[in-house]
Amino acid sequence: MSVPPGGPVGAGPPTPVDETRRFLGVANIRPRLNEYLMARGGRIGYGVRPSERGKGYATEMLRLALGIAAKMGLERVLLICDKRNIASARLRYILPAPRPKERSRSMPSE
Repeated sequence: MSVPPGGPVGAGPPTPVDETRRFLGVANIRPRLNEYLMARGGRIGYGVRPSERGKGYATEMLRLALGIAAKMGLERVLLICDKRNIASARLRYILPAPRPKERSRSMPSE
C-alpha cells in the first residue's frame, strides 16, 4: 500500500493505491458528528474497491484511522455498520477496542 503523490488530504489514513496508482479504498475521520452521523455514519468511514476486498485493506485503513483519531484527542470513536455487512461487522472485532454494542434502530432510507 502506498500514498498518492502529494500525500493524504484531510484527516484520515493514507489512501491505498496499487502499483498502477489505482485507488483500492478510502477512509475518513469525521471530527464532528451531527445527528445523522450519530445514527448512520459514525466517526470513521471506510470503503474498499469490490475487487480488492478480503485482502486486508480495510483492516489496515481502520487501524491507521484509529491511531490518527487517538492523536486528534478522540478517546472513543463510533463505528457503525449494517449487520448484513459481515466483513465490516467482523472487522470491529479484529482490532483491539471495546466490544461493540449492537443497536437496532429503524432509519429512514435515502
